[in-house]
Amino acid sequence: RGLPFVSHRTEVWFPPPPLSKPCSDNSYFPVMLKSYAMVCSGSTGRTTTVFHDYSDGKNVYIDVYMSECGFAKIPNVVISVEGSGYHWMALGTSSVYNTTPTTFRVYLHNENSGLDKTILASRSWNIEWVAVGFTC
Repeated sequence: RGLPFVSHRTEVWFPPPPLSKPCSDNSYFPVMLKSYAMVCSGSTGRTTTVFHDYSDGKNVYIDVYMSECGFAKIPNVVISVEGSGYHWMALGTSSVYNTTPTTFRVYLHNENSGLDKTILASRSWNIEWVAVGFTC
């Protein structure tokens, strides 16, 4: 199970709030917007990513956790696979599944040679991600 490393979190206000009201969780948001967007990004880590076998030995998956971001609703998530080699041959490198405010799943596939978890680890494959969503 890969744990996230949240490397950046930015609150984006449109426009800057002249007045504010508390959200249901006692944080604040602009009166005119009733919520605000936040950008949060991270990585499963080059040395800490653990992929799991899925199906016929040619597929793997990983659940990515982003609960530290504090999203109240399902965010928009963009991913890429980063590593030291051969990840250009994989399919599914930008596909995100089962997104919730705290997690999402990525499935990777290689029709020709399969995906051996030991080789993926030796090549430092990991998931880099950016999520944009609302926190209240």
